[in-house]
Amino acid sequence: MANLVSVIIPLYNCEKYLRSTIFSILNQTYTNLEIIIVEDHSQDNSFELAKKISKNEKKIKLYQNKGKGVSSARNYGIELSNGKYIMFVDADDILNPNCIQHCIELIEYYKADIVKFNYRKKFKMFKINNKFPFPETTLISGKNSFMEKIFPIFLNSYGLNNVWGQLIDKEILKKTTFDTNLIMGEDLKFNIQLYKKCDQILFLNETYLDYRHNVSGTTKSVQPQIVNKRIMDVINAYFELYKVAEEFKINSISIKQQICNRIFTEVINNFIVLLDNKNISKQDLEEIYTHVLEQKKVVSLRNNKLRLIEDKSEFIEKCKQEKNKTKMKKIIKRMILR
Repeated sequence: MANLVSVIIPLYNCEKYLRSTIFSILNQTYTNLEIIIVEDHSQDNSFELAKKISKNEKKIKLYQNKGKGVSSARNYGIELSNGKYIMFVDADDILNPNCIQHCIELIEYYKADIVKFNYRKKFKMFKINNKFPFPETTLISGKNSFMEKIFPIFLNSYGLNNVWGQLIDKEILKKTTFDTNLIMGEDLKFNIQLYKKCDQILFLNETYLDYRHNVSGTTKSVQPQIVNKRIMDVINAYFELYKVAEEFKINSISIKQQICNRIFTEVINNFIVLLDNKNISKQDLEEIYTHVLEQKKVVSLRNNKLRLIEDKSEFIEKCKQEKNKTKMKKIIKRMILR
């Protein structure tokens, strides 16, 4: 008998997209599925729509997890799941009809822990295809290969920053949960912790998911404490890479430098977003900036050792070294030279 696949959908403010998402799963060529929808106190009619659709579909199981966030919703979905395999799908995604069938065939043939497939970002005016750095479908075997083949993807791209777009053997999920304290970077942290435990991961060179850009599915706030929290969450998620390097006892100067660059880049990128936000005052910006450095997560490389950046002048010097001089000048002008 075919193994059951549990498709977990956290639901928040996706009324516009939900119907097409659900039916892209119900119309899969692989039919032994359960769809677990965990609604999280939506402000639109998402829950009512999900309830209406689920009345006529036995495969759909609808639950509420009011106001606890996407990480809690996914953790709850895992607890409720009965399948041998898990797939996370956001409530605004679209799956190719052959997606699950093909992933099942491959995960069972190769006895893999995860099958990861490509996705396409769909905006109103254009599309962007994500591609892994492998020319064809590739099986990564052995925990040592994590550092050699997979770790660089985390370092150099955003291709593994999401939990959707993969079929996971539920067995490997044991003792791996989403960090409910994070409001950003939770997917990245989860994947880093999950992937380093795997013996075999198959990267499938097929685009099986459309990611639709939905601004209503997340809550954006310009309150300094919320912005501060988002920045720190992203930095903390990327700091997992530092922990992994320590765990695997990596002494490579190149890898350590890449870790430094990635964490620093994320700090800079988040500050650039702030600088473009006219609702953030100079005082708020300074408060956020000071707090970020106090958390002791921004690192640099010196004498082949990772060290923390705690001094404002050192931060300025790092800014000056960045390639994008326009953005760096903007940061320095707004934050430092005033």
